Amino acid sequence: MGGIEKVLFFLLILLFAASFLGLYIGDYMEAAAYFQAGMGMNLVAIAILSLEKFFFSKNWNRKITAGYEVSYWIILVYTLILALQYEGILDLGLMEERSIWMVVPAASLIWITKLVFGDVAFIDYESRKEAEAKKKGRK
Repeated sequence: MGGIEKVLFFLLILLFAASFLGLYIGDYMEAAAYFQAGMGMNLVAIAILSLEKFFFSKNWNRKITAGYEVSYWIILVYTLILALQYEGILDLGLMEERSIWMVVPAASLIWITKLVFGDVAFIDYESRKEAEAKKKGRK
């Protein structure tokens, strides 16, 4: 995990915390400001997720499996639906639920955590397995 990737990961954790806090603080905020903050957090979260998928994963030779590919596009489509609803182009009644704005930062955090740290665990397992095989070969 590179330096900028760590910063973006930390930012995603902060976005999740802010969206979670927004569930409680949102009751005391003006609706327009709350929805604007929620949309901003969703757009930043999907930008971080896209950077991880298209840029950092290729630099670190991480394999994006079909499950990650599908989940990425589901999160992206969900963000686009929220953006269309926010702009008033689409009306699905999602704006009435405050918890709806927490989904994209939470799903993005889960996606990146599983991809990055799942990959690290796999690498550690492989190197440990190779070290054990070398040890057995010496005896």
